[in-house]
Order: sequence, then structure tokens, then C-alpha cells
Amino acid sequence: MAKKLEGNGMWESSRMMLPEHREEILKQNKAIKKLIKPVLDEQEVAVINQAIESAIKTNATIILTVFGKYELRNISGIVLKLDLMLQMVKIILEDPYAEQDECEWVPLRNILKAEVKEVEVWDEGDIDW
Repeated sequence: MAKKLEGNGMWESSRMMLPEHREEILKQNKAIKKLIKPVLDEQEVAVINQAIESAIKTNATIILTVFGKYELRNISGIVLKLDLMLQMVKIILEDPYAEQDECEWVPLRNILKAEVKEVEVWDEGDIDW
């Protein structure tokens, strides 16, 4: 009887976890990894809007950093449409794993950064044959 009172006592042989307990532990661990969305000031919002408008006008590739609950994502592609009523941007993805002409709607409120990918233009005078 004295053995049961040592160490972990009576609970030593009954180590078991119910599926409900496991799900709750996983949910708590996931909540710990949640990101907090930064608040953008007016200048940063203006830079994002300018980059999107520039990408639409020049039909250039844009790289967006998008906020998600658990991670930041980079989306690159060509802006197909800017819907101001819905506050969303439609982008044709240039991801190697995406299907041809696959599109994604991105909410403007989730965009943290936007960069227009510059295309190199070569003049014929730059090439030495």
C-alpha cells in the first residue's frame, strides 16, 4: 500500500488522454501562436494604394505581404481588378504551384506591404555583340 503513495501514486497507471482533452490542448497551443495585426498609418496606406494603382496602369507584377491569423503570406501576381465597394483586390497568381489564370481576392485591410516588381528594359545600345 505504501507503494501507491510514492511518486505519482494512484495515478501512475492511468495515464490516458481523452480526444476532447487533446483537441483543447491543440486549440490552446494554436491560440498562443496567433499574430496581432499591426495598425498602418496613413502614409503606409497611401504607399500601398499607390503601388496597386501603378501595377494596374503598367500591368506589372505586384508583391503583396498579407496578414493572416497565424502567419504573413507573400502573394505575387498581376492586379486584375480593384473593387472599392468590396475593398478587395483581385490578383492573377504567379505562383509556380497555382493553376493557370488562378485568381485570389485579397481584402485591402489585410495588406501590410505592396511592392511593384520592376521589369528591366534593355536598350539596343546596352548589348555588346
